[in-house]
Amino acid sequence: MELAIDRKRKRIIQVAFMFFVGLLLFFTLFSNTLQSLNLAKVGTEKPTLGSINFTIEGSGILHPLAEVKLSNTANLKICTSLLFNVLSCSM
Repeated sequence: MELAIDRKRKRIIQVAFMFFVGLLLFFTLFSNTLQSLNLAKVGTEKPTLGSINFTIEGSGILHPLAEVKLSNTANLKICTSLLFNVLSCSM
């Protein structure tokens, strides 16, 4: 009686182990396939000579954090201003 129960228990453990190994083997072999389902599909093109054009638009109000007085003790002329895109200089 005890021998039959022991044999049945070993058979259940053996089936569970084989199922676990089979599941590991399945996920190992098909992991790339399952992962590729979530990836975006992209295409390639031959490179062409040109530039990338983009435009940034927006609106709003700028508020300064602090105000600082500037002085020009050397009487130098300002040729370019990065704030207002002034590109002319008179000397």
